Amino acid sequence: MDVVLQTSNQPLAHRIVLYFNDKSLNVFPREGCGDEAVELGPFTNKVGPALALIRNVTLPQETFVEWLRGSFLFRYVDRLYWLDPDAPPVTTPEQVAAAVVREVTNGATLRDALPLDIQLEPRENSHVLSVVQVDMDRLRYSLTPQNLNYRQSTHKAGRLADSCSTAVYKLQEALHVVGISTTEIGTAIDLGAAPGAWTSYLAKQARQVISVDPAELSQDVTALSNVVHIKTKAEDAVEKIQQLAMDDSGADLVVCDMNQHPFQAVDTIKCILPVLKRGGWVVWTLKFFGVGRDRDAKLHSVQEKLMASVGGVKFVWLMANTLSERTLVGRKEGLD
Repeated sequence: MDVVLQTSNQPLAHRIVLYFNDKSLNVFPREGCGDEAVELGPFTNKVGPALALIRNVTLPQETFVEWLRGSFLFRYVDRLYWLDPDAPPVTTPEQVAAAVVREVTNGATLRDALPLDIQLEPRENSHVLSVVQVDMDRLRYSLTPQNLNYRQSTHKAGRLADSCSTAVYKLQEALHVVGISTTEIGTAIDLGAAPGAWTSYLAKQARQVISVDPAELSQDVTALSNVVHIKTKAEDAVEKIQQLAMDDSGADLVVCDMNQHPFQAVDTIKCILPVLKRGGWVVWTLKFFGVGRDRDAKLHSVQEKLMASVGGVKFVWLMANTLSERTLVGRKEGLD
């Protein structure tokens, strides 16, 4: 089967395609989840039908739906449309209706033609007919049992129940897709931490979190016993950070969600790197100007500035990022 994932806007559909095509990231199941993903159009960088088509999915539909409901993608996928690859090509809705009738009877009305177990009831229906325009002159369709119909609630969850900001989803997603386990973190450093969503998330498993920001943190965050708030700019906190991280011989993770252009923030990141252990991770939200898709030149410039200290750099456009953000993940050089 082919499956179409519908999101709320075109940039999210684009990011689903990027995720699918990057096999180094931990997003889609390794087996049975199709062999190609494309955006359906016509579309521009910002406007389009917000549909991502995955071809040749061999996972059972129940398994695919179960995986999606347990994935971070569930927050961004509004609908699923299963498409039968063997269905005859059609170009109009009337042809779809006629084709469905032909599959089950010879010449009866649609109501009389459908199997007895299919109920034409909009509120308690037994099946869903999905129809998707895959190109300018062709429709694809499939008749799917209601229990396999995926439809996201219109009332999506906001921030995590114990978080002071939805920004936590960026960190949660970044750690997941590159496979960073927070259970192995002794000391973590959170730069530009206020109001403290990232700090709070890391504090659940890290031995200590050093939270750096001139602004105040949420009272719930400062009350955590393993959180130390250094209320100053990161570049002025290096000596204090070194003292606090000494018990763990340095930090295992540096994260940064500062509201600062990357060409400025990179100098702050570099001044903290001596505290990071060799092999330690850097997770950094890059906040550019504008909303264009192509950031390659600017990302390359950032990578060049970090090249001597951070290796294995990967730039990811997270589902939780804004249009102007990208996320950098890398490790301090020196790990075998």
